[in-house]
Amino acid sequence: MLAKKTLSIILAASVMCSLTACQTPGEKSGLPSDVISGIEYPPDEVPGESSEETDVVAFSEDFDQSMVEFMRKNGYDDRTFVISPLSLRAVSCLLVEGAKGDTLDQLLEGLDFEDQAAARAWYERWANTEETDEFQLELASSLWNNELSGKPTFTEEYQAVASDVYGASLQTLPADQLTDAINAWAKEKSHGLISDLNTDFSEYSNLLFNTLYCKAAWLRPFDEANTKKDKFVYMDGSEAEMDFMEQTNKFLYTENDGTQIAAFPLSNGLHLVCFLGNRQDMFEKMSGLEEAMVHVKMPKLDLAFGADSMVLMNFLLSRGVEDAFDWRLADFGGMYEDTGWFVSQMMQGSRFRITESGIEAAAATGIMMDTTSVMDDDVKEFILNKPFAFSLVSGLGSEEQTMLFFGQVMNQ
Repeated sequence: MLAKKTLSIILAASVMCSLTACQTPGEKSGLPSDVISGIEYPPDEVPGESSEETDVVAFSEDFDQSMVEFMRKNGYDDRTFVISPLSLRAVSCLLVEGAKGDTLDQLLEGLDFEDQAAARAWYERWANTEETDEFQLELASSLWNNELSGKPTFTEEYQAVASDVYGASLQTLPADQLTDAINAWAKEKSHGLISDLNTDFSEYSNLLFNTLYCKAAWLRPFDEANTKKDKFVYMDGSEAEMDFMEQTNKFLYTENDGTQIAAFPLSNGLHLVCFLGNRQDMFEKMSGLEEAMVHVKMPKLDLAFGADSMVLMNFLLSRGVEDAFDWRLADFGGMYEDTGWFVSQMMQGSRFRITESGIEAAAATGIMMDTTSVMDDDVKEFILNKPFAFSLVSGLGSEEQTMLFFGQVMNQ
């Protein structure tokens, strides 16, 4: 029997929120059964498809949680951020379709897919999520080609798969139009939440993009009449005045070793799971969630964040995806007829809003592809691991060539 308590949660200190597809028995879900996570239920109590189908399209707690942990361990533990593991995984499916050999094997393992068919099935399940008046979840993908780069674009076979499976059509544009066009596409697909990705895309040859948009209503909405100003206390002790929503109701709740966790139900089986206090092993502690009477004060939020290329690429590197970023090793023979193509940059922009009526969130994730101008057997080795000289030159090769500095490295 579920415990019944009255507890007070004031979200006015360090707080982390996770949008999670978990649900209590009896709640109707329009999401794939395999994305119901966070609470362990007996198989016969989990709504959705059979366990056989669930195994084919596995929800990746490992990928999602490891991305959060990577962010926290690499400079973001005390910084505000919002990311979308799902959007990163979705755009990476486009890489999976074009990869071969070791590059493909590393991507599949790093993204937690058994094979290319599993990646397709996972994407299609998310892309075909049923919408209602109170719930929207939309995935969109696109391919872009810089016609002034002078480099070939994706093969017709790859374009056909990208279009048929991922709904990704190819747009070829001059360099000076590429950035505005991608921003306009992201704005449309994110329903206006993301209007500027703050990146100049004109220097890249080919680009892969995904957007994720989600809007869900609270099952137990907050009354706007109860929203009042209060102080939010940041980790450094500084304060800010915010609008706080408030209600007392039955929610899933647990507390364990200095951690408080509450899950607030949204339409179609989603929950906004909030963590207070000790964040060590916080995801594992979600297994203790049970129904309780909870008094909650939650700030209205509108967060925006951009994850740079080093963060995203280093995260995938930490999961064993290495060859895709090395032009000498990357094998994207399913995308291109010529060799040398590799992932040169990545980016993600995210926005997350919490209001009295529910949540609205969007993410846009991009992968920039480029190719080397020479073949492997033409590469000249130039290893500066012995005495050498250097010169800083202006106007190299011209009549105005000028030496600004010269130096040499000979001895210690």
